[in-house]
Amino acid sequence: MRPLMGGQTTLPVSNCAPIATFVLDNRGVARDYATVRVLLVGASGQVGSPLARRLSRDGHDVVATADPRAAGRARHLDPQLDIAPVDLLDLAGMQRLLHTSDADVFYLLTDNTAQPPSDCGSIFKDRRSVKRAVSFYNDVAPLLVNAALQRGCRKIIAGSHTAAFTPGSTVRREIDVMWKDGPGLLGQLARATERFEEATNAVGGVILRYGTPTGPGTYYAPDGRDIDAISRGRFRLPEDARGYQSFIHVRDAVNASVAALTAAKGTYHIVGDSVQARKWVPTVAEYLNVDPPRHVNAVWYAGPLRMRKHMLTASAPVAADQTYKKLGWLPTLPTWQQQILTPL
Repeated sequence: MRPLMGGQTTLPVSNCAPIATFVLDNRGVARDYATVRVLLVGASGQVGSPLARRLSRDGHDVVATADPRAAGRARHLDPQLDIAPVDLLDLAGMQRLLHTSDADVFYLLTDNTAQPPSDCGSIFKDRRSVKRAVSFYNDVAPLLVNAALQRGCRKIIAGSHTAAFTPGSTVRREIDVMWKDGPGLLGQLARATERFEEATNAVGGVILRYGTPTGPGTYYAPDGRDIDAISRGRFRLPEDARGYQSFIHVRDAVNASVAALTAAKGTYHIVGDSVQARKWVPTVAEYLNVDPPRHVNAVWYAGPLRMRKHMLTASAPVAADQTYKKLGWLPTLPTWQQQILTPL
């Protein structure tokens, strides 16, 4: 076994490890399990949905929550899964499920629902989704983290994001915090995320900050919102599109989430490389053999589109060097070209 921070140890995990027989618990103690009982919140999400199926396929006993509107789809994808239709913001319902599940491992993800093909209202759905995430991070998730510890969960794995770092070209690493002084909804998201991450850190949990997901069920699938908009000539690129995106294919995000079973407490960045919008958008258009995107003044991205403007013009690059070393995980699709273009 190789040493990690604080003298803790774990077994290395490959990208395709079938069953984790060692789980490093919240206190850094390696527990020997053939399988574990898992409660996964967010099985209707872009990462949570394939993660629930992967854990079940690996032989773990999985109980998963899904948005009541998407629970039927989750059951259809894997009829063997035990799906509980509980809304993400239903604290009482979540607490009841936590009380009855007797889980060894608690995955706490948001339900950024795997989306259908593009539609004209999707930007506004994004805004509602962010507001929902703010409420979850502020009012529900910290209480669930503490409740899980009190119920005897041996491992808490919290799904976070890389969407609200301070803007600029400086690379953001695992030790960096979110942009708490950011404007409007972006600042609200940053402050709520920090509250959630602090609660997870306080109990010795693992924080997985996921990058922008690509692959099936995301905006970057062949029928996804952004790829569809580029292919139809509807994607508008700000003139100063210097913002970075740090992509991660959902398959690699799932592999990292499984590897987290044997991870020491701390914060991990689940990303590949970072690329500016002014580079990846025209490249995708060329790959699809369509006209390059139309450029617009950044003022066009006002009101509900303000967070979109931040992503395209100001968001910072994100690195995962320490994560690769500590987690024993590497993305199988490490470059943004592989992550976006491979599914196309």
